[in-house]
Amino acid sequence: MGFRDRVRGIARPDPDVSPVDPEELRLRLLRLNQPAEPWLVRDGTVEKVDLVVEWKTSDPDWKDLLSKVGVNDTFSTRLRFHARAHEVRSKDRCFAGDWYSDENGGRYYRESWQNGQLHDVAERSVDGQRYRFDSKDFKNILKQTITDAGWSYRAVVMRKL
Repeated sequence: MGFRDRVRGIARPDPDVSPVDPEELRLRLLRLNQPAEPWLVRDGTVEKVDLVVEWKTSDPDWKDLLSKVGVNDTFSTRLRFHARAHEVRSKDRCFAGDWYSDENGGRYYRESWQNGQLHDVAERSVDGQRYRFDSKDFKNILKQTITDAGWSYRAVVMRKL
């Protein structure tokens, strides 16, 4: 991977690797789901994408720990397959909400969605144990799985998936 690809968020496969078909790639990515991992890969039909990767904030085995550490439960990475180009495009999405006051003492709630390439890190000690959850951890595994399957990975910032 050259400098320009790195800056543009592109990871390319080894030229000797033949690309697998989209359904095989989908299965490989879904097989990344493991009970010991704090994130999951799921179908993205509802979001109108191929797959979504998100923290396991609704999983009973992970919910309490992720909440105590302060993991943002709205962070997700959306993946769309472009079969003709053998490319997977990735875009992150995260909800942000804030209370703020104006000069007259009024309190307001402001909310927004952030899109693009985001980095979500939560780190805290819980019951004497230090925990760190970083979105780069699962993104690196995604990139490796995608490029091992002969496909390119492209991080999308501004445009549609």
